[in-house]
Amino acid sequence: MRFSVYKHHFVIKSDLLVTRQFIVLKDDDGSLRFTNFHKYTKSPVNKVKKYSNDGNSRFQFVVKFLNFAFFEAQIASLNDLTVQIVSEFLTRYGTG
Repeated sequence: MRFSVYKHHFVIKSDLLVTRQFIVLKDDDGSLRFTNFHKYTKSPVNKVKKYSNDGNSRFQFVVKFLNFAFFEAQIASLNDLTVQIVSEFLTRYGTG
């Protein structure tokens, strides 16, 4: 099981395709469980997003962090995060 990005596509105004991204837990068999972690991808600067904005690369960064925290550092909830865990993730992320 890993965190992943699910892209939901829908049509509005009968001719406009809109994509929204959600952070999900993906089982090895491909089944998805929706989470509320996508709330952590919001931009602190732009409170109002255009309907065509799907979150860009923030989702990928958050998913990598969640996979590290929950499956490598083995935290049980975000309340268990420590400065050391975040520092280790950023060091690994920064070195590729």
